[in-house]
Amino acid sequence: ERHPSVAMRPTQYATIGDATNVASRICNIARSGEIVIDERTASRLGGQWPLEPLEPVTVKGKDEPLSLRRVRWN
Repeated sequence: ERHPSVAMRPTQYATIGDATNVASRICNIARSGEIVIDERTASRLGGQWPLEPLEPVTVKGKDEPLSLRRVRWN
């Protein structure tokens, strides 16, 4: 039993780090309805989806431009 003065608060989680920052930047680049992925993710697809290369994009926090691909799913 809880003490009456202790309020229940929802637990909140946050992610941090390079992967989270890169994912956020990619989401900002993608337009509505698009799936945009980085080179590492594209290599893991093993050719299962057609990909369209995009121009390299320079983003805050990365020394080198990101090589991105648009997934052609429709």
